[in-house]
Amino acid sequence: MSQPYKGQDPIPNGTTGLIYGRVQSGKTNTTIATLALAHEHNFRCFIILTSDNTWLGKQTANRFNNLVQGGPVFFDWEAWKKDPDSFAETKVAPYIKDTGVVLVSTKNGHHLDNLLKVLKTAKVRGVPTLIFDDEADNASLNTNESKQSKKGKDDVDDSKIFETIGKIRQEVANHIYIQITATPQSLLLQSLPHPCKPKFCAALPEPGDSYMGGELFFAEKSK
Repeated sequence: MSQPYKGQDPIPNGTTGLIYGRVQSGKTNTTIATLALAHEHNFRCFIILTSDNTWLGKQTANRFNNLVQGGPVFFDWEAWKKDPDSFAETKVAPYIKDTGVVLVSTKNGHHLDNLLKVLKTAKVRGVPTLIFDDEADNASLNTNESKQSKKGKDDVDDSKIFETIGKIRQEVANHIYIQITATPQSLLLQSLPHPCKPKFCAALPEPGDSYMGGELFFAEKSK
């Protein structure tokens, strides 16, 4: 964000980044701050992908909505699941180039399919977009790659979530895709041209003295 996006040249296709931080070290708050900064620099479409857990998805949506004040309007997958096209026309299109819109979805195949419909109907292809993929090493990778290496891609399709996220990235061509996780090994070990291979990484600083995370709960002989 140190180089403000002017909204003129398209963001290079496949621009993928990584926010790495330990368990409970402030990754969500960092993501919220990144969204706010991006909004100040002309980004107007924000997509937040969470794990396929409704309760956690709602928790994430509420945290973003409560902490980002006076900026973009927020919606989660419940808002568009019944009629994605009508939602896109009445709730997304009027705000997308001015106020900005945040769309939160769990990584559920049906919810992602509906999100793709929303983006197509709202015609957001040229709108500067940030996609945040929470726990990006969970479900977002192509889980069929091992089968494909044995039988060939012609016989084995890409896994559903990986494939649909790819379609979403093509639909919002003017985007940056930011992965968020405490366990980035599988992302970093992807081949160089892979769409999930981070091109840049932001590592959060060491947590403070009151940090309560993995080292406390998973220490040797911990009860």
